[in-house]
Order: sequence, then structure tokens, then C-alpha cells
Amino acid sequence: MTCPFKGTSGPGGKEILCEKQGDWVFIEKCNKDCVHYTENKGGHEILNKGRLDRTTYFMEIAKLISKRSPCKSRQVGCIIVDKYFHIKATGYNGPPQGFPHCEECKRPKQTGNNLFECLAVHAEMNALIQCGYNHKINAIYITDFPCEACAKMICNTTLSELYYQREYGNNEIALKVLTQKGIRIFKWEEEL
Repeated sequence: MTCPFKGTSGPGGKEILCEKQGDWVFIEKCNKDCVHYTENKGGHEILNKGRLDRTTYFMEIAKLISKRSPCKSRQVGCIIVDKYFHIKATGYNGPPQGFPHCEECKRPKQTGNNLFECLAVHAEMNALIQCGYNHKINAIYITDFPCEACAKMICNTTLSELYYQREYGNNEIALKVLTQKGIRIFKWEEEL
């Protein structure tokens, strides 16, 4: 399989993003195994061979963060990173600060519906609140695709890439909003 991102221009204009490696790398081409080479004092060296790729790294952290959620319906985790891939903020879904945790879920179990019958603040919202200055955001890693409200909030940032693992209910409007803004969306498939 060839790298699906071959030729995609990165933040510096000369890089490409390799999904398997999860990194922006300076390179002219991808080989079929997505093992990248870069010039180093006239020679070449292999980058990141055997190393956990960046997407998996951040998605695994998002999964870990989701375990802090007291939500009875779904635990969601989120990480926001800047253009240097430094973590700027994290968030998980749960009731507002000072509110009691739910004893049971009050909304019907239809995923993605009746969201505002619940007091929970979504993981993306919590992360954006914690992030502060949201004009330095490059990517967001979320365990679940964002709802319509979170998608609109995400569009008010400089974010250019969104990574997620699970689908979330009826997300057609959220998808439309995000793609209209030009945000590149990637579904992360966990390797077994």
C-alpha cells in the first residue's frame, strides 16, 4: 500500500504527512512501506523506524484522558496540540465544575441525540476552555467525532487537522461545517 498522503504539503511547504509515521517529514517521495529518509550532512537516515507514530501517541493519550470522564453514557477524551506538536490542553466530558456527577444517564441512549438534555460539558469544549489562546492550535485528537456544537467551536480556531477514532451519532452537519472550514479530517484505526 502506498502512503495516502504522498505529496501533501505540510506546514513548512516541503514536508509531507505520513499517516503510518504520523509525522511531517522533509522528503520528496514516499516508498510503499512509508519509511522516510531525510538528508543529513549529504547522506540519508531512516526517520522513526520502530517508533510509536505521533497519531497513535496522541490518540492513546486521548483514550487515557477519556477514562477520567464520569459520564454514564460515553467517555470522551481530547487533546489539542500546536504546530510543534506540543500538547496545549486536554479535556474530557463531564458535568461543569462543582456540579454532582450523574447517578444515571438522563437522556435516551440514542447516540448523538438530545445532547442538551445533559449537563455534561463535552471533551472538546473543556479542552478549548483550558487551551486559552486558541489561535495557536494546529491539531485536535478526539476519541469521538465532534458534535455539531463542538464542530462550530473548533472552526473558531486556527486548527487545520482533526483526528478521531469513533463515529458519533448523526454527524453530517458537523462534518459539513468542518470540511467547509477546510479542516482535514482523519479517522484513526487502532492497530491490533
